[in-house]
Amino acid sequence: MVPADRFILECQGPFMVPVFACGGPDLVEEAFESGCTDYLRVPWSAAELLSRFKAARGRFSRLPDGGLRIEGDRLEGEAGEAKLPPGCLALLDILVANCGWPVPRETLRMALGIAPGEGRSVDMRVARLRAALRTAAGTASCPSLRCINGAYILSSRIACG
Repeated sequence: MVPADRFILECQGPFMVPVFACGGPDLVEEAFESGCTDYLRVPWSAAELLSRFKAARGRFSRLPDGGLRIEGDRLEGEAGEAKLPPGCLALLDILVANCGWPVPRETLRMALGIAPGEGRSVDMRVARLRAALRTAAGTASCPSLRCINGAYILSSRIACG
């Protein structure tokens, strides 16, 4: 999810992953002209975001580095394949769609439908996703999934998008 004003200035499509922009109604046309996959008008709900990610998922089945593919609930790569644990496919969709951009833990919690009191549920899903990425890609070519200041960032060895 990229704020529309920032997306319009810094990004130009087409992209290998779904990219969602958000903002006011005055930026919709310009955001789509810049290549966003979908646009959410502020305010948007977590349920709306998750529904739109699920709808866009089928159009994008390759991760940004080109070496990893999503086939159903499996992640396939040079080193093998890994079944994505429950909740990890939606998490991967969100992180890939925002590849190279920080996604706050709170945004992930809301988008994944995790209740506020569930503590480290997001962190545990990220740990399971990291393990699946390493299994499929191997340690040498595994995309980087880091947490910086309470936000997760997925990046690959080859530039995202």
